[in-house]
Amino acid sequence: MDIPRYAGWKAYTEGNNGYLELKDLGLTIQMRGKARTWGKPTTCTIIWDSRDWYASITVKCDPVRETGKGVIGLDFGSKTAIATSDGEFIETPRFQAKAAKQEKSLSKGLRRKWKPEKGTIKASRRWKKLQRQIRQVKRKVANQRHNWSHQVAAEIVSSNSLVATEKLNLKGMTKKGNGKRNKQKTGLNRNLLDVGIGMTKDSLKYKVEKAGGIYTEVPTQKVKPTQRCHQCWELTKKTLSDRVHDCQHCRCQEDRDINAAKVMIKYARGQELSSSDGEPLSSTSCGRMAQLGAKKRQKPQAQR
Repeated sequence: MDIPRYAGWKAYTEGNNGYLELKDLGLTIQMRGKARTWGKPTTCTIIWDSRDWYASITVKCDPVRETGKGVIGLDFGSKTAIATSDGEFIETPRFQAKAAKQEKSLSKGLRRKWKPEKGTIKASRRWKKLQRQIRQVKRKVANQRHNWSHQVAAEIVSSNSLVATEKLNLKGMTKKGNGKRNKQKTGLNRNLLDVGIGMTKDSLKYKVEKAGGIYTEVPTQKVKPTQRCHQCWELTKKTLSDRVHDCQHCRCQEDRDINAAKVMIKYARGQELSSSDGEPLSSTSCGRMAQLGAKKRQKPQAQR
């Protein structure tokens, strides 16, 4: 429910705590937290979130977000949430895995209670109580993941004005598996969803663009960051079990995920790559990458 400005509500705050007055209900509610940028309140939205009531205030302002001059490449995964081109790892928070034991225990107790059946049986009081507890656990996990994604994105953007990552088909990656390894695929999907890759990428894009920076996604199928070497730009085939990049051409050794992150930032920055005959070619566009491949496939001309 949206309440326009001056229609029965008023916010007594300058962006740091304060009070919200709802005149029609005769309520004065304490506000907690600090807004990054404050301005003129325009709309108050009252929200019911399955258990509690929330008030969201829209403010007319000119938000300012500071960023550094750094550049960074990011590789997302399930074992390690994010590997950066700076050689750092951001571990997976595993909020869902930590709450799984509690949720399993509550679900087991729910099966022993009198469950409802449409038109015939009403739910028991204990069944409703366990349902509320299960929803509370799931909501806490969702809130933790949402908060973690925004904190990680804000920390990255605060020191980097160019953020490069790979374009991922998350829907295909988390597709239900078929066959003998269905159980392993289910566990992999759970780990990928627990990281919140899509949410984190959206937060990064929004924050870095608001700060006046650049967010880019490298075309994965064309560049192949996992297989490519960040030094010589040659391809070295790997399986999922190969966690170390050992280039067969220049003998460069690097962690698999960090090497992929370095490939992404190199592609995004448009560093010049040398073809076999020494002519510099850039990787800043798809056309340039096609030129590079064409140069390497050309037959050497006979010397006169």
